[in-house]
Amino acid sequence: MTQPIPTERVSSDAEAVQRKNCLLFAAVGVVLVLTWQAATVHFNYGGNWTALFCTGTQLPVPAELAGGTYVFPGSPGYDGQFYRYAAHDPWFRKAWGASFDDRVWRYRLILVPGLAWLMAGGQAGYVDAAYEAVILLSVFAGIYWLGRYALSYGWAGAWGLAFLALPATMISADRMTVDLTLTALCAGFVWYARKDAARPLWAVLMAAALARETGLIFIGASSMDAFGRRKWPRGVAMGAAAIPTLFWYRWITVSMPRRAGAGGGQGIVQPWFFRHPFVGIPLQTMHPLSYPFGPVKQHIIQFFDELALCGMALAVGLALWCLWRWRRSIDAEWWAIGACLVLFALASGPGFWKSAYSFGRPYTPLFFLVGLRAFRGGPRWFVLPAVLVELRVLLQLSPQAMGILSGIWHALTRL
Repeated sequence: MTQPIPTERVSSDAEAVQRKNCLLFAAVGVVLVLTWQAATVHFNYGGNWTALFCTGTQLPVPAELAGGTYVFPGSPGYDGQFYRYAAHDPWFRKAWGASFDDRVWRYRLILVPGLAWLMAGGQAGYVDAAYEAVILLSVFAGIYWLGRYALSYGWAGAWGLAFLALPATMISADRMTVDLTLTALCAGFVWYARKDAARPLWAVLMAAALARETGLIFIGASSMDAFGRRKWPRGVAMGAAAIPTLFWYRWITVSMPRRAGAGGGQGIVQPWFFRHPFVGIPLQTMHPLSYPFGPVKQHIIQFFDELALCGMALAVGLALWCLWRWRRSIDAEWWAIGACLVLFALASGPGFWKSAYSFGRPYTPLFFLVGLRAFRGGPRWFVLPAVLVELRVLLQLSPQAMGILSGIWHALTRL
């Protein structure tokens, strides 16, 4: 007579299959990102992978890196260039202060540069490749965690690939900023909070705070969730995840000025904090950016700029609705949404809203958390805020896409 299979074994086997599927989707996502990067580097930047760091001419490139660095003439560059410098010199032993816009501030976001330096074994020749590996590992982790989260609510694990469409993912894959890693850790935060797995959640929280200052949001949310459930020791333990970050902040603030060429800093509070509370978006809407293009092209870009701002405003409105709608089932995600709204109030300087690349990165966790409500019984159109911002990002990437298509066409015609 056939013996019944124990329920525990069936559950374990199903869990293993789900895990393998999510790992497979994560690997597919990494291949897609790497393919895009390889194509744009080959066809648009002559095969120089340092072009992804978007180094400009406004600040000097460190002499040790200048030889192989792709520089965009007449451009101020972008944030990725500074994190690359930090990855090559994580202990700020070199006099590279003149190459940073704010060396103290950039070094606070140490997780990605630090991991790149560790993976390269401190060897300068491997740091850039290690930095790329950290970005791809972040893509892998983000897709995997989101896929597991989707499965836990009865959705297909393939939904983890939606991680690729988040603004911070697209922008960081293009310009090597640290926001992709923070977004991946946000996915880890919601998954481990969902599982109530304290130890991996603590590790994710610690890493998130070191990745970017806004990662402290998830630490606060986890602590408040534990306190709300009267788990006082756990709440304190989750708050302690911020200790490594606070020690790091203190150490660089004290040690960096003592070293030659350390460069200046703006302090903990940035100039775009709480300048014009709650009116940054309306002010930017009334004063759209001008572009050095013809009137038709300029109007098209400005239209997508406005769409992105509408997406941000919609995200705030939906976040407020989420706090009200789920007020009887408060959890870590609920607290994180509330903390993101506080961040929205603080980041109110009108200049902050000029570009979707500027506000789209730090506010991706808000888009992400609001969109997750679709998995939990909310309307599917809750993903709309992220989509409206993504449209502007895609428009920004369109010249690269055209360069890739043109390069492929010319290659085919030469066959």
